[in-house]
Amino acid sequence: QSVTANQDVVLRGVNITGSEYECMAGDSVWDTIPSAETTGAYQATINAMLAWHANVVRLPLNEDCWLAINGVPAATSGANYIGPINSFVNLANASGLIVEVDLHFGAGGTTKPKDDSFPAMDTTHSGAFWQSVATNFKNNPSVIFNLTNEPYITSWSCYLSGGCTTPKVH
Repeated sequence: QSVTANQDVVLRGVNITGSEYECMAGDSVWDTIPSAETTGAYQATINAMLAWHANVVRLPLNEDCWLAINGVPAATSGANYIGPINSFVNLANASGLIVEVDLHFGAGGTTKPKDDSFPAMDTTHSGAFWQSVATNFKNNPSVIFNLTNEPYITSWSCYLSGGCTTPKVH
């Protein structure tokens, strides 16, 4: 389905979980797609979304797995993480779905995050993450970006212009 300039789009979507944390274990990129990393499994999942009349899927990402940093296993990081993500995105787009990618897990520093309760994008790796993600999807108009999962916003001017701090949340 094509959308032209100034045309309204109503997003009706679903969320895929697992791609934000499963990669840290080193056994798979996914935990919610049966027989992970196969085109057939991807298509079965996408067909279920289409049966629910979804037109967008939210795909949470992990900056440590994407960038292959902080001790994430090689089997599920860098190209071994990005490849399956790209395969899923391409198949979803070919099936008519928009894909929203979001920075869901990121901790900054040099250690893997324990959970996703960080208050905002970290200054250590988020810039490199988004530069890489944007470069990866730059020619794909059916991918939209959600900069960070549920940020803690101290003020709208902070969110808009940066230059402020957020409290550490645990």
